[in-house]
Amino acid sequence: MVFGPDERAQSTLVGFILLFGILVIAFSSYQAVVVPNQNAEVEFNHNQDVQTDMQELRNSLVDVRSVERIEEGEYEIVSEHRPARVRLGTQYPARLIALNPPNPAGSLQTEDPASGVTIENAEVTNADAFVEPGEVQTLVEEDFENGFQTKFISYQPQYNEYRNAPETTFEHSLLYNNFQENSLTVQEQQIINSNNRLRLLLFSGDVSRSSGRTVTLDPETIDGPTAPIDITGRNDNDGNNKKINITLPTNEPAVWKTAVSGIPSASVIEYPNKVTIQLDGTQTYHLRVARVVFDGNKDVNQAFTPIQLADVGEDAEPAEFYPNSGSANTGTLEDFNNLQADDGDVASFLGDGGGGSAFDIDIVTNDVPSGDYTLEISVSDGSFQGGGVDVIVDGDTVATISETGQTTVDLTGIGGDVAVTYQGRNQNSDIDVDYQRLVEN
Repeated sequence: MVFGPDERAQSTLVGFILLFGILVIAFSSYQAVVVPNQNAEVEFNHNQDVQTDMQELRNSLVDVRSVERIEEGEYEIVSEHRPARVRLGTQYPARLIALNPPNPAGSLQTEDPASGVTIENAEVTNADAFVEPGEVQTLVEEDFENGFQTKFISYQPQYNEYRNAPETTFEHSLLYNNFQENSLTVQEQQIINSNNRLRLLLFSGDVSRSSGRTVTLDPETIDGPTAPIDITGRNDNDGNNKKINITLPTNEPAVWKTAVSGIPSASVIEYPNKVTIQLDGTQTYHLRVARVVFDGNKDVNQAFTPIQLADVGEDAEPAEFYPNSGSANTGTLEDFNNLQADDGDVASFLGDGGGGSAFDIDIVTNDVPSGDYTLEISVSDGSFQGGGVDVIVDGDTVATISETGQTTVDLTGIGGDVAVTYQGRNQNSDIDVDYQRLVEN
């Protein structure tokens, strides 16, 4: 009997080679397709997180304030710090067999714009209310016409897969994302609100951080804020009020035009690398100016303090007492630092009892001299189901807010620490208060 060659081992080898080839193709596909897609998702989620960080940084810079302290005739800026972190980079998930590229990083840097911030055609109308009227007029009518320097700060990501990630930039009070084809606002604060309160923030300091880790910036007010300076348009040769021109440097003029489009008294003229916001010169605006340092480097030659209000005399306007403390028992409290101001600044907060829960927001004005007062509350937005939102002063309900606008309540014989509580007891009740003040009658 003659036996043929045994080919069983060859079949096994061929099967192993085919199986190995399939595994190689599967791994290659996983490495070439799945890993990049997963890493792109990690990078996209990180970009969302860093935009939140940039919003917090913006809020820190916008909300940081200073306190005037006068001891033995000396003026001093006492700054309140609010550090903000920015997650410059992130990490890919660990993998058993597949390979990751280097973890993505990012950079946070300041930029010197080509021009400064200027105010033109403005005239001060309340100079006599200040200790040094000439200083106030010089600040607005001369110094700002020459221009004050400021800076931008931007985050640039360095991703491996998220190719069209935006550069996130903070200019003045505006935070926006700069994509390759267009720019979109992330968060904005109008430089002028419905009460014609106009706040200009100038920034100093040099930041240059490149890392894959989280960095912390410590903003600080180094100049101002000034007391409110009332300005209107300067008269032309025919006696008509000129438009007030506020020129701001920017890398994206179109973003500013969109952001300012909702202000009825304002219009925007676009130029390369700057915009001019034109304000109706027949109206009066309450200007405040402050300079905030990003992180160190306080060497600034241009200064605009002290600009202090004069003492109140017999013929002066009634004294106004703003809240200087606040708390939220339930719900939310936005811009909490604004409630610490007793200098006439906006006291802005939002009490939200969504989902049927209630909210109590307590605001206290300390050491009010005994006298007769009017409580003024300005509400710009609210959802008032049922009976609205009760206003309680020292335990007694004095008013119920059920619509937007200003509510005025006559209070007599009060003094000491005056506590005002906004109490919401209805489903989805909320109230957005622009300011609260006690005005001496």
